Amino acid sequence: MWREFNGPLQLLLGVLNKRGFEYKDIDRVQAAVDDLAFYEDGALLRVTTPHDRKYFIMHRGGLLASQVILWIDGTSDPIHRANRTFGLKLTDDNVIDYLRFHNGFLVGDCGDPFFVIDTMKGYVIEDKDPPADMTPKITGKDEDGFLVSAFIRYSWSVFAADFKVHSRNGLVEMLEDRQLGDLVLLQ
Repeated sequence: MWREFNGPLQLLLGVLNKRGFEYKDIDRVQAAVDDLAFYEDGALLRVTTPHDRKYFIMHRGGLLASQVILWIDGTSDPIHRANRTFGLKLTDDNVIDYLRFHNGFLVGDCGDPFFVIDTMKGYVIEDKDPPADMTPKITGKDEDGFLVSAFIRYSWSVFAADFKVHSRNGLVEMLEDRQLGDLVLLQ
């Protein structure tokens, strides 16, 4: 659940500015954090201006605990670095949240993320009824990790997909995907 960043905003923006981000007008910047249950010590940081929104991963303790702040740039690299830095701990209770996080911040060739969805709220599949139950499910587990089935919204299409989520390092493999159809936005 998002909550207002409770640390010194000016210090946060100074750290981000040193990393190449330009946050100059402190009165126009909002920052919020959300704990990530699949990390022992990681939180999601959202920095919003009137024209931009960026996401970072940082220690739950804030800037005083560490200066490690990783910008989530649409590739898997910062997510995998966060997995090593903040103590990834995948369980039956959080692996689907991790898959949502991982895929929701991973941007494909068309510039869109691979959203894990559990409802068609606001959309319909062109010329098809949606599946009755779209809830992501753990379908198997072994010493390497979890098998998960989920529905993915990517660009303007919906896919049924099977994933392997590796417990040790958080690597997500899409084992199979089947396009269910194109999306139509409800008015």
